[in-house]
Formats: sequence, C-alpha cells, structure tokens
Amino acid sequence: QEKQGSLAKGKLDCATDIAIDILTAETGFITVENKGRGKIDAFVLRLINQDESVENQELQIPLNQGEVKKLPFTGNPKKIDVIPKIRIGEGIFQPCSEQHIVYKL
Repeated sequence: QEKQGSLAKGKLDCATDIAIDILTAETGFITVENKGRGKIDAFVLRLINQDESVENQELQIPLNQGEVKKLPFTGNPKKIDVIPKIRIGEGIFQPCSEQHIVYKL
C-alpha cells in the first residue's frame, strides 16, 4: 500500500509540479530550464538517431525550481526526447513522461 501511495503521489506531482523547457542545444549538451514548482531529481534522454534507432541515457542531475543546467549527451542524434524524473523513494525515481519535450537538432 505504501508503494502504491508513493506512485500515486509521484504521478500527481509530475502532473502539477513538473514542467521543463529546452533553451538551446549544442554539440554534446542540451540546456534545460525547470519551469515548474517542484524539484527534478534526474532525467532520461532518449537520443533518436537518423535511422530512428533510440539510445537512452540516464542522468542523475538535479534541477531546482527556476534553475537552468546543461545536460551532456553522446553521439549525434537528430532528436532528443528529454524526460524529467522525480524521486519517490530511496533510489526509486518516477519518470514524468507526460512532461517530456522532444527537441530537433
């Protein structure tokens, strides 16, 4: 029950407190701003290549409300799908898939 409660709270927090914006992208970095009310604890970068293959990169980079950071990535993708994640328990992260942004390079 406790785990289900944490998952439900995580989904609610994602829907109400998490919002990101992509400011710029350059070779090896994408600049993200936390425009929501909550703290983002990590990110998944889905790197979409020219041949439509996808490589996921997990980043344990926190981003506080109003903060801007450069997130590193490898390769030369044609698009990057940035998915914020929040911590819902010790070592457990909830992806906020509804709040993702796809950035074309």
